[in-house]
Amino acid sequence: MVQRGSAQRPLQRALLQRALRRHTTWAPATAAVHADAALAATSHDGDVAPPIGLSTTFEDGSDHVYSRISAPTRHRCEAVLAALEGGDGARAVLFASGNAATHAVLASLAARNRERGRGRTRVSIDGIGYHGTRDAIAALGPAVEVVESADGLAEGDVVWLESPRNPDLRVPDVAKACAAPAAVVVDATFAPLAQEKLLDHVACVVHSATKGLGGHSDLLGGVAVTRDADLADRLAWYRTAAGAAPGSLDCWLLLRSLRTLDVRVARQGATAQRVAEALEVSGLLKRVLYPGLASHPDRAVAKRQMASFGSILAVECRSEAAAKALPGALSLFRSATSLGGVESLAEWRRKYDDAVSPDLVRLSIGLEDPDDLVGDLLGALRRLEEDAAFV
Repeated sequence: MVQRGSAQRPLQRALLQRALRRHTTWAPATAAVHADAALAATSHDGDVAPPIGLSTTFEDGSDHVYSRISAPTRHRCEAVLAALEGGDGARAVLFASGNAATHAVLASLAARNRERGRGRTRVSIDGIGYHGTRDAIAALGPAVEVVESADGLAEGDVVWLESPRNPDLRVPDVAKACAAPAAVVVDATFAPLAQEKLLDHVACVVHSATKGLGGHSDLLGGVAVTRDADLADRLAWYRTAAGAAPGSLDCWLLLRSLRTLDVRVARQGATAQRVAEALEVSGLLKRVLYPGLASHPDRAVAKRQMASFGSILAVECRSEAAAKALPGALSLFRSATSLGGVESLAEWRRKYDDAVSPDLVRLSIGLEDPDDLVGDLLGALRRLEEDAAFV
């Protein structure tokens, strides 16, 4: 029996494919829903929600051979990520985690450097940064050398930036960094969709997809996006050789999450702004760190290169004791690591990174009502202030 409307589907696909070719600059909200729609038809072509492909191996003559190399669900997800982050000419390469993506980018750039006779690759990291990035660099051994400053770096070297930086929310001047000959890589995990034009300037953009891109604290993944075809090929080869491919379920969960990324980013960013402003005027903290505040030390840079300021903020409590106690004193915020999910999290960051101030607490703002979150934070801070043990 022929399904009603089935004869129209090839025409609809053709029209959509034509629209995709014409609209390579769709807004993020539209790209997140339609950027993968022009891929080859499958037996599930009538499905509104994309199916999950679980097969690890594929018949001869198929588009895929073995899932460590490529897989249908991963391919769809990469199409959307490339459209969101880079647009025309961009390629996204998904990995099993953010750290796997970081390691792959650094290893691939270092390998290209050696092949071109430049020797060891020097990598500049701006300030504290994510401890996982330092671990990834250490795992590369003598192939790379960490340097304190980007001054003096040459072609083939790497400037690694986090925008904003984990966990103190400093915002680097990306345009200034790109004026030097070294390759600039930006970890944009803290602010997805907030810096849409990064690939107009930098060699590669990296995200821990576990965080804001996934947004539901239920998947593990990482992605590197670049317009450098040679680098993209190297990243794909590295993923296959190192066995760093994400599973199909994680890719499907990420694809599902990307459909709502635009609305989540808007809501969580607006709430983070409200929370930051309320905390700053409360007088209960030493300092509130959020790029959307006029008091932020990099406010001018943030306004110039960010469309929005993300869902993460940090606060400096009046004592280490108060900072350690704050996550456990909250009702709506869960005391847990990670960030970017629909649920709000509070973390005493020193617990995981000795380089961080013992007074700092990192807050990841979720989708709860902003007034409820503000009330939860102010109530906990007032209770701690009244207890002499935490002053």
